[in-house]
Amino acid sequence: MSKYNGRSENRSVAKIVFFGGDVKKITDCFALMLGAACLTPAAAWAASPDDSNSLEEIVVTASKISETNLQRTPIAITAFSGEQLQRSQLNNVNQLMGSVPNLSISVFETFAEIFIRGIGSTNVIGGNDPSTTVQVDGVYLGRPYSQFADFLDVQRVEVLRGPQGTLYGRNAVGGTINVISRAPTDDFAAESTLTLGNYWLVQSQDYLSGALIRGVLDASIAVDYTRHDPYLENIEPSGNDVFNANNGGVRIQLRYQPTSFIDATTRLDYSLADEAEEGLSKALEPFSPATKSILGDYHKVALNQPQRGVTRNAGAAEDIKFTLSDSLMIRSLSAYRSASTEVDDDADATDVNASLIHQEEHDKQFSQELNLVGNYDRFNFVTGLYYYHENNHVKVAPTIVLANTYLYVTPTMSTDAAAAFAQGTYHVTSKFDVTAGIRYTAERKTMDQNETFYLYTGGTVLSQPLPGMFVLPIPGNPYRFSTSAHYYAPTPKFGVQYSLTEQLMLYASITRGFKSGGYNFSANSAATAGFQPEKVWSYEVGAKTEWLDHRLRVNLTGFYYNYTDLQVQILLAPGSLSIRNAANAKNKGVELEIAATPVKGLELTANLAALDAKYSSFPDAPAPRGAGTVDATGNRLIQAPSFTANLAAQYTVPVRDGDSTFLRAEYSYIGKQFFEPTNDVNQTQPGYGLVNLSAGYASSDNRWQITAWAHNVGDIQYVLATVAGPPYGGVVGAPRTFGVTVRHKW
Repeated sequence: MSKYNGRSENRSVAKIVFFGGDVKKITDCFALMLGAACLTPAAAWAASPDDSNSLEEIVVTASKISETNLQRTPIAITAFSGEQLQRSQLNNVNQLMGSVPNLSISVFETFAEIFIRGIGSTNVIGGNDPSTTVQVDGVYLGRPYSQFADFLDVQRVEVLRGPQGTLYGRNAVGGTINVISRAPTDDFAAESTLTLGNYWLVQSQDYLSGALIRGVLDASIAVDYTRHDPYLENIEPSGNDVFNANNGGVRIQLRYQPTSFIDATTRLDYSLADEAEEGLSKALEPFSPATKSILGDYHKVALNQPQRGVTRNAGAAEDIKFTLSDSLMIRSLSAYRSASTEVDDDADATDVNASLIHQEEHDKQFSQELNLVGNYDRFNFVTGLYYYHENNHVKVAPTIVLANTYLYVTPTMSTDAAAAFAQGTYHVTSKFDVTAGIRYTAERKTMDQNETFYLYTGGTVLSQPLPGMFVLPIPGNPYRFSTSAHYYAPTPKFGVQYSLTEQLMLYASITRGFKSGGYNFSANSAATAGFQPEKVWSYEVGAKTEWLDHRLRVNLTGFYYNYTDLQVQILLAPGSLSIRNAANAKNKGVELEIAATPVKGLELTANLAALDAKYSSFPDAPAPRGAGTVDATGNRLIQAPSFTANLAAQYTVPVRDGDSTFLRAEYSYIGKQFFEPTNDVNQTQPGYGLVNLSAGYASSDNRWQITAWAHNVGDIQYVLATVAGPPYGGVVGAPRTFGVTVRHKW
């Protein structure tokens, strides 16, 4: 590794402190956990009549047909109940990384970058779509900067791994994250949570639910707010400290049930974040005396310009279910969403005034889905029609100080997509099921481009050109054009499911995923603006098992992907990117999920994943910093660690009068990651491990609970994404944090 990597001086920090940085030791630790469980006397495993110590049963709605037991759902899926989210302190999608096999999450400015099994995208700016969808109560969140909103009144989170093109459609090529809210209750319910921690953390979460007209109209409201001081100290007085939190939101639900045949839920939500966002602000190699002085210290940055990110999300949805009979239901889901983000960044990640950027997106989307759902003795099915419209106004305005140039790019992108789909499962016997489905999507995208290069010697961030600015005499400048494209894609699914026993189910499936084509937001001609969809065929087999009276759960999944026409991003200059279809890949891997309750009060979980994700063809990958091209065939895909693991143990001990105390420990390991296709050593994160600890006290009626917690106990320093620069810059992970959470229910 280069001595200027920014990590070489702290290589020991990037190792696993508690397990020595060795995968073998991780597996040894897991073997000891499982061995201890297996060696527990049989009497301890046996359930007594008055004390069942079974694992929590989780019901999911991933099939869109009906609620099903997680263990009877033939999909690779990790689900978290509301209680599980609380005890692991998982407050938003960003924090799921480390708890789900083969899930990698990063952020660029305010934009989420979510990868599942090596499939994801760093092409997150307007004109492109995410590769993993996030849906809240069935509503697709179209822009990546909308995907990190805090969980509000959440009943359950489902992470579906692998392409979900038949039921969830376009852009679910990597997988889907479903967030399901708690339904308003007829009985009064209230909950309030307050968290205080280091970095002056204050987080409040409040929930209220009850009947407005008993038996007919119920309502709920959830409110949250989070703030903490910046994690990264800026040693330059002209800049600001970054990586703080200052965000909040509210969600209102009204559930109207005038008859037993109609169930209508109205949902309204709003969230706002106004923060000194981190961006790619940590220099990973020396570029100036200031950056050199803090090289390898992931608690400090040297930025000469302030950074700020403001993100707003608002939405309204109407979810109506019409029960036609005991077997048939129609569902209508209508949704409108408005979202925006505005960012000012020190784009060079240094104290040198080299490049700055102002960036905005203002997006509006409307979606409508109609489903007919049938549940019969031998056949279950869902059919549907879907329409989606999006209009996105983009502004990217970098100031390239050293070139005395200001670029002002303001394209407008629009999308219209329609789809029809059907999927059904036929129960051939009481043990053997066959599933088949198909979706056909037709999509039209347009781009109206307006791009101008100006002469500018001011060296500051500008949100728009100053009056009288000189337009540079570049051929074709300013660049204005309009273009459009159509995309069509069938996305079928075929699957079989066989239950050897009530506790052992085997399944296999073949599915196709499709990610939309799009446009380069900084293109200067219609000929170079567009890129085509990317596609994947997925082949998956799995086993879901429960043993020992539901006290041991073991799920195993194997998969193979044929991934074609990957959309590859090339950085041309600050604020100027190009995307093209340039690569194919083969991904294969295995995932093992285990949960056990060997003795009363003790719960053990382990999620292990191995991934081999490599470019099968990428002969002209862009070299770092634009130095020609490199043959990246055989290299690993970006953000696709070859091994990930999560181990957790919780022990609950009863005390007086039915109250209880608990201790919980979690360990997650993320293997070596590359952040660009040539696997440049300067844009690499070695494997690292994180430890979270918590201890708490709960009252017998579960009305009071207090928890002391600590995250990243070893204060491990690591990066989540990089950019080539110069200098190489990175997004760093959160430092050690700790605090106390108090929860009260009425």
